[in-house]
Amino acid sequence: RQLLEAHGDIRVMVNAAAPGRQSKGFAEVEVVSTSGVGAARLVRRIGKNRRVHEADMAGEFAGLMKFTAAGRQILDETLKRLFQEDTSCTGQSTTFSLPWWLEPVQRASLCDLLQHMADEGVSIHVAMGFGGWHEVNTPQDLQRAWNDTALFLSVEDTREQVKAMGACLLSEANDLKRPLPIVAKELNVKLELLECLLQGNLEVSDAFDVIHKMSEVYAVPLNDLWLDADDTNGGVRCFSLEAAESSSRVLDRKDKWGDQTPYYEYRDSAMSRCSQFRPEWIKVLRVVRSGDPLDPDIQMNNGHLMMQT
Repeated sequence: RQLLEAHGDIRVMVNAAAPGRQSKGFAEVEVVSTSGVGAARLVRRIGKNRRVHEADMAGEFAGLMKFTAAGRQILDETLKRLFQEDTSCTGQSTTFSLPWWLEPVQRASLCDLLQHMADEGVSIHVAMGFGGWHEVNTPQDLQRAWNDTALFLSVEDTREQVKAMGACLLSEANDLKRPLPIVAKELNVKLELLECLLQGNLEVSDAFDVIHKMSEVYAVPLNDLWLDADDTNGGVRCFSLEAAESSSRVLDRKDKWGDQTPYYEYRDSAMSRCSQFRPEWIKVLRVVRSGDPLDPDIQMNNGHLMMQT
């Protein structure tokens, strides 16, 4: 969405969180540095080994681009010229010369192409994203991403929730007689981040980070800024059998021999952020038939019987 709404004939998506730094190290990140602000913000450096200091990076290239018809024409002309100029395999001479890092063209990366275009003065605009991305390189990464997104709201519900929190932040900023640029400076966040919050273009977790900073820096209660989304359909929350089975987990308890062995199987049930009640499905796995309440095979739970069905 941010990429589609960004200005310019050529636009790239940049993830400000740069998750690649944690998963593969800064040296392997396709770094993006920029110049200018707002709609005039353009790519200056993009790719690996571009001599960009980590503190100066705008983020990590997310691998997504958008071209208008005019942008596509610029790209086509650049590619045509590059392959005409590449004489590294023919031994022919040319009045033009390629940067060494573009030779041979057949091995150049997309970031190499974008860097070359930026060096030639082509305006490559930036769409900034703040979090909400997952780096998936292994089965474990995929499982982690699934766990993180299993209970997400719909895109539209999330946007409306974040947008409402942005409206609360703006209202408090007005009461504090502080325009957004001053708020950004005093919270030590980018102005673009606050603008994304107002438009609903942030993940809920990133929106929470912003309003939490707002509550820490100013005398504004957190509950005046945070809003829970209505995740029901007309007040009803549906939960499928498949979703319940996928949440299954087994809890161990000590048995009479002192060993940890399976005791309960738990599964989630229909839960809503709008309710304080947390129903859950439970199955006893250790059946005790002695009739003795002091049987050491019996283990009692602590204080949440009302949530078990």
